[in-house]
Amino acid sequence: MESKGTILVVDDTPLTLKILTKTLVEKDYTVYSADSGESALAYLQENQPDLILLDIIMPGMGGFEVCTKIKANKQLLDIPIIFLTSVTKNEERIKGLNLGAVDFITKPFQNEELLAKVKTHSSLYAYNKFFKKQTAEQLVEKERLLSIQNAELKKLNQELSQKNQQLSEAILKIEKSESTFKKLLEGLTIPVGLVNGEGDIAFINKRFTEIFGYTTEDIPNLKAWWQYAFPDIQYRQWAIQNWSNLVSKDGESNPDIVDEFRITSKEGRLLSVIISGITIGDNFLVT
Repeated sequence: MESKGTILVVDDTPLTLKILTKTLVEKDYTVYSADSGESALAYLQENQPDLILLDIIMPGMGGFEVCTKIKANKQLLDIPIIFLTSVTKNEERIKGLNLGAVDFITKPFQNEELLAKVKTHSSLYAYNKFFKKQTAEQLVEKERLLSIQNAELKKLNQELSQKNQQLSEAILKIEKSESTFKKLLEGLTIPVGLVNGEGDIAFINKRFTEIFGYTTEDIPNLKAWWQYAFPDIQYRQWAIQNWSNLVSKDGESNPDIVDEFRITSKEGRLLSVIISGITIGDNFLVT
């Protein structure tokens, strides 16, 4: 039968050790005994029982001193200690509780009282140990998920940084002729579109056509773009509203605003992309 828990019994009286051991073993507890405080501490150097039954009055190191040493050890301090005593003075009991004991059993003990207190405190300890382990595992899992999220966010930031860098490089050269500017946009590795003030799509680069399939013949203006790239009417309305947020009311660029859109390609594939834009003269550059 599976053990209900491990109990360390500490008492200098052989008869008491024998009776306690027999009583607890019959109730399916695993019992280890020590006849002195020193031997109890030696056992605890290698083992962590679920409960300690500790006699107060023993030759050499008494129960209070043993309890103090146990509670000073971070690995042992949570183990519940029940003092065994023939002393009935409240002062002694208060002292024991202040040292960290959870309960007392008075000698000569009654089996019902002994077993009830052993069951209560060993079960509480087992539950607390399980709860701490579960909490620690959940914390490790949360840290793992957070690490993954941070890595994904870092990757996204790097991609956006590269995208903005490419865009900045393009902006630095906008004083060149229109043909040179479009040639520069054509060479970018990201999809780019140029919309003029009347809403006409003046230019889209090769990369744009490779990804979405559209040419300027397919989408000569924004009206056509909304119709083909956003066939769902409700989602189209949302997209148009968010598109307007890419430019401030006074027509100046708002580089801090980006939005994610679900775009339907010419072939009917649904693509999720992040769109940003900036005003260049009378045109609006979209990436």
